Amino acid sequence: MKKLLQEVMEEIRLTEKRLAKDVKIFGKHSILSYFEKPDIGYRDGDRDSKFDRALAAKEMESKYQAYTDLVVKLAILKEARDRANMTTMLDIEWKGHKYSIYQALLLKRSLAQHIQELYGQIESCKRRQKDANIHYINSSLGGGRKGDVSSEVETFPMLNLKEIDKEAKEFDELLSKIDAKISIANATTEVEIGEIYGNNA
Repeated sequence: MKKLLQEVMEEIRLTEKRLAKDVKIFGKHSILSYFEKPDIGYRDGDRDSKFDRALAAKEMESKYQAYTDLVVKLAILKEARDRANMTTMLDIEWKGHKYSIYQALLLKRSLAQHIQELYGQIESCKRRQKDANIHYINSSLGGGRKGDVSSEVETFPMLNLKEIDKEAKEFDELLSKIDAKISIANATTEVEIGEIYGNNA
């Protein structure tokens, strides 16, 4: 069976919502007391009819089976989603590397902070070096000259700062495109769902 990735993701959302709702009955009716008037165990669902303990047990067994079937279904849906995320390549590239949906999500949600911290440290070094040079010039000249002294004090960049500035800009552009690219992929990528899903749908 094939479904679009966005359909699989929506089904995952609905299944998780249903599981969160359906599990509550097991906290109420897994064991019944003699004086309770539960929500189950009535012919045709009519609570004005006589409570049938055997029918209630049968209903709870059915709900238990349905709940565990949903968990199996959810596992297969998530496996299909994750497999698609790992193999579907997005139309984005940075530093010669193309990104799958999975990699792009990792990049945006957690790994981007490492790259942004890297560029932030480089910018901090630039500012600190400039401030130090200004202080040196002002101290040497008795405070008589201030301003941009980049041409007056020789510095020795250890990195290709021009290229790094370009890559930093490209990285910001990459992050801004990820969500749109993933939305397109979700709407166009077909996902193969396992047989168990079909048997338990």
